[in-house]
Amino acid sequence: MTLWHWVTFVYPLNLTTFLETYLLSLPFDTLHCIGNVLFASLFGETFYMILKRFKSKIGYEILMTDENV
Repeated sequence: MTLWHWVTFVYPLNLTTFLETYLLSLPFDTLHCIGNVLFASLFGETFYMILKRFKSKIGYEILMTDENV
């Protein structure tokens, strides 16, 4: 997202503005990472089981016939 933000909203596109954009986004990216680790540790196993159950209900298989090959 930071790269997209830099390309879309920052002018001029040069090394200085690139580094400034990344440095300014560092606090947000750090908190985002900490939040992801926290949520994964709290809800990871439960969320995995929900996804596994969803996959078993919505699962599909590809049947190969002579026409598909």
